[in-house]
Amino acid sequence: QISDVRSEIEAYLVAIENLHGAGNARSVHTAIRLFRRTKCTWRHRLHEQVVAKEDVSRRLTVGYLSGARIIHHGYAADIFDGRNKAERNLLLAEAALDDTDLDPAYALMNYGRALESSGRSDDAVDALSKAVSMEADPTTKRLAMKNLVFILGRLGRFDEALEHIEDLRRMSNSQIGADVAEGTLRISMGDAEAGLALLARVPPRGRDDDGMEYAAHMMSAIRAEALASLDRFGDAADVVLDAVRQEGVLEADLGELVTWLAKAHRSASEIAAALSIEDLIPVLGRLLRQSPPVADEILEGVWIRFPDRLEPLAAASKIAPRLPVARALQWSSRLRGRGLSSACPLVVIANDESRDPRLRLLAAAAAFGSFGDRRVVNSVHDARSLLDASALEASTQEIGRLAPGLLDAPAPEVVEVIDEIPAEAAASATPPLERGRRLTRDSTTKAVASITARGGVNIVGPFEAVGAYGLVARRLATSLARGGGAISTTSYHAGGRVGAVPWTHYGDGDHPFETTLLVIAPDDLADFVMDHGVDAFEGRYMVGVWLWDYEEPSETMANAAKMVHEIWVPSTIAANAVAKVTDRPVVRVPIPPSMPARAKTSRVADFVFDERATFLASVDYETGFERQNPLGVLEAFRRAFQPGEGPRLVIGASNADRYPIEHNRLMDACSDRDVSVLNDDHVASGWLFERASDVVSYVSLHRSEGTGLLLTRAMLLGVATIVSHHSFGDEYFGDRDSFQIPCSLVSVPKGEMWGVPMLQWAEPNLDAAASAMRLVLEEPKVAAVRARRAKDRARRQFSSARSAKIMIDRLSAIEATRHRVVDGPSLVTAKSS
Repeated sequence: QISDVRSEIEAYLVAIENLHGAGNARSVHTAIRLFRRTKCTWRHRLHEQVVAKEDVSRRLTVGYLSGARIIHHGYAADIFDGRNKAERNLLLAEAALDDTDLDPAYALMNYGRALESSGRSDDAVDALSKAVSMEADPTTKRLAMKNLVFILGRLGRFDEALEHIEDLRRMSNSQIGADVAEGTLRISMGDAEAGLALLARVPPRGRDDDGMEYAAHMMSAIRAEALASLDRFGDAADVVLDAVRQEGVLEADLGELVTWLAKAHRSASEIAAALSIEDLIPVLGRLLRQSPPVADEILEGVWIRFPDRLEPLAAASKIAPRLPVARALQWSSRLRGRGLSSACPLVVIANDESRDPRLRLLAAAAAFGSFGDRRVVNSVHDARSLLDASALEASTQEIGRLAPGLLDAPAPEVVEVIDEIPAEAAASATPPLERGRRLTRDSTTKAVASITARGGVNIVGPFEAVGAYGLVARRLATSLARGGGAISTTSYHAGGRVGAVPWTHYGDGDHPFETTLLVIAPDDLADFVMDHGVDAFEGRYMVGVWLWDYEEPSETMANAAKMVHEIWVPSTIAANAVAKVTDRPVVRVPIPPSMPARAKTSRVADFVFDERATFLASVDYETGFERQNPLGVLEAFRRAFQPGEGPRLVIGASNADRYPIEHNRLMDACSDRDVSVLNDDHVASGWLFERASDVVSYVSLHRSEGTGLLLTRAMLLGVATIVSHHSFGDEYFGDRDSFQIPCSLVSVPKGEMWGVPMLQWAEPNLDAAASAMRLVLEEPKVAAVRARRAKDRARRQFSSARSAKIMIDRLSAIEATRHRVVDGPSLVTAKSS
């Protein structure tokens, strides 16, 4: 029927499974998500509805699409909070109250839900109570009632909640929703027996009148807590474990589950026995938030159940450094047995200056005595310098007993942080071009072939993505291949957002070389480890290619650095930030720009540039709206020119669909006819420069910048640049080849940059920026001279040939040193070790 254009069915209801957080907690409802575009259209900005295109009041002919299910991650707590969806939804819901096309009760019900998500429970009760009292369709009233009962119960207003449950029962044919609501409420009231009896009436699979799906396993956590309150600990544990075995759902707190098993005189190993491979990632993610002893007890069972998987070892590398040295030694042996010596917990403990010096010495002795690891040598001497005479003598005796030779051992070789490394041993022959493969994330660890060749490099990155990491992955691969280097590419998209840029460098080969470039953000490296398994790391020298725009490192960089041997960055600001959290070598490799790759679709091609002088700016909402400061560019433009005076400003925007609040702020600010916002994800590829023949300047008033991909594109195309005299703009530009805008250092607003504890960034002088814009327009010869100098400079610093030489020389040095040094576990070890 779907493909039959003569079918009377205009739209289909589809089951939507909403994931709410750790352990695969979820709810299921149905909604129209498949429809004929000739008959239907979307309506409303929040909780969108599908309506008839020609008459929104007409009822659609609707069918149910069996055998299909949509998995929705948007309400998972980490995603919901990270994207500020509560704030966004509240703004949209409030605006919808004035929408005359929207049913008032439906708008008020959505507003109440948004208030609750924003923490305004009392206001939510008022809004939902009003919605319940209004004339509305039954589905809206029931949904408002269920939300109202939940909030009232959480606030302890039980009598009011029970009254609304009775109303819900009277207007419902199916009593499933009311049974769940009352059962949950009774348990909250302390009447566990009555609540459990109500929840026991929920069938294995069932839907209420409005298509909301309920199942016994969805209530496993609250049923288990009720059973535990009755001292039925074994039954509580069984409810949770049955849900894991049957549905892969673990909603209960892991620590509580361990406690229930212990009180029932049962082992925590039962948790691991209930898991399947698909459960590993969510469960291990929750494991990391438990206390070390609890996490270790569960992880031991997981390791025994899945001895060939990398995921338990990845979790152990984070948990074991917080365990006693004896347990850290056992996990270190397991990690090393799989070729992951760089993540050795004993070395982590020994090098942690915040730990007790005696504990550090014990860990160092275990690492050296058991594995001969010289990365702890410097740490031993540092820790011993903090001891008094008696403790120093005791440590000497203990080290002599546990790790003979440690006190006299030399520190390992160190590779210094430098920009360019002369080739120590050029490759004698260039192997033929190898081809890799394309991967997207799923729950199955990918098999990776054994090393089959030397003299080349594996490159892993989001090759089809339109963002910065996709562009860098393509540029590094292309430059290396053109420079004579052998490469194998593997496309990996940690977020599942593949993008529209074509990349065809795939084939039968897979990670054949000894060195791998991971063009993957530090935040995504753990996902790559989970997805690829140990084979991607075994015997290979791993290089992280990181893009970073701030003077301070992110919270995840320190852990991510432990997964690689060295890190490549595009600028000094990025190098300095990374160096603050790791002793791994940091090598500066300029990213070569290129002409943009043609995407499958692009609104840029349809955008009309007129003959007016054009100033260009850009913003990628994903990498920081305030940091990129498009509102500053807009204000400077308005200070420089009166409306209708002549020039125009075009701002290219990327990822607007994922950041609607920021995009709406920009759109609201750009209200006059001299300013245009081009919303297109391919702006990052540089199409604006090629489409606009009358571009007079590219303006970047970034408060901090570490990559400069579009700045270097502008330089190579001979476009005059107006840049902040800070970070990348200060590093690669000067007054002779650009218009430098003075800046003052200011405190970074609270909440910016995903928790990075950065103190200051630059605030460009907007009057100076306005003056530079007028100068570019009124003195085109001055602008042309500076643009020409910038182009010459860019050709020297950012050419594909130069970047290829730096990379090939560095890779040759890695290979030469790797095969010359045979007494260590890897080429490079930490500087302090």
